[in-house]
Amino acid sequence: MLRTVGFGLFVVVALLLLPANAPVQVGYVYSDSMEPTLGVDDGYLLVPADAVEVGDVVTFQLETRDTLVTHRVVGRTDGGFLTKGDANPSADQASGHPPVTSEDVVGRVLTVGGTPLVRQTSVPAGGVARREGAPTDALTDRQREVLQCAHNGGFFDRPRAHTGEEIAAKLEIAPATFHQHVRTGTSRLFDALFD
Repeated sequence: MLRTVGFGLFVVVALLLLPANAPVQVGYVYSDSMEPTLGVDDGYLLVPADAVEVGDVVTFQLETRDTLVTHRVVGRTDGGFLTKGDANPSADQASGHPPVTSEDVVGRVLTVGGTPLVRQTSVPAGGVARREGAPTDALTDRQREVLQCAHNGGFFDRPRAHTGEEIAAKLEIAPATFHQHVRTGTSRLFDALFD
């Protein structure tokens, strides 16, 4: 339950950080190569991988097979990125796979403090499920403003950087109004994401 709530808050924060037209993708793990970081059947969010760094967990198209792989970037060469599953003894390139190019990267796993946020789930074999449209389109302008201010003010951090009352004062609204916007806004985001 706590992990699901945490994932839900993670989704809200992620959507607030991304531009409204940014593609949000959901990925699912089908092997144990990334244990313990990502386990079989874990779900995660992919965000655009504009700048891939060593240490990032990315999903990429494997050139030698028509499949998607989610592994950590462990190095860089002139030919591209070196990748490795956290549970694997050696880099993918040691077994003959070419370096991963920027064009092969589908997205970067969204993290907080370097730790991927995951949701355990069970899905049929497939690939990356792509969602069309921005879930934030379900919000009113005021809900978006309040949620963004709450995020930027550290309301969703643990421990909280600022209380709801402090953020409400900054927005010049009553604390009850602030909390109502947060509840309704997060509910609308979850409805847009999961319905």
